[in-house]
Amino acid sequence: MSRSSLEEKLRGLNKEELYDLIQGMRLKILESDELILEWLKENEVDCKSSVDDDLLMTYWCKAEEIISEFNEYGGGLRYEEDKAYDYLI
Repeated sequence: MSRSSLEEKLRGLNKEELYDLIQGMRLKILESDELILEWLKENEVDCKSSVDDDLLMTYWCKAEEIISEFNEYGGGLRYEEDKAYDYLI
């Protein structure tokens, strides 16, 4: 399927179908919540302060997971350390 064909199909969906599509993707793709929140923030959707809070918690949870693993094993890989740092800044 070509990119333009997919775009046509997406444009043809109503709100309920788009919502169902997004919910289905959220169940299958772990990073989708973060991507959705970032999109909402970038596009300045009305619920901005709520989006900021949710993004902060998403980033904190990811950083916390890495930090906890480091604490358990006494350190970790440099790229994991960089990922945790990027989530916290």
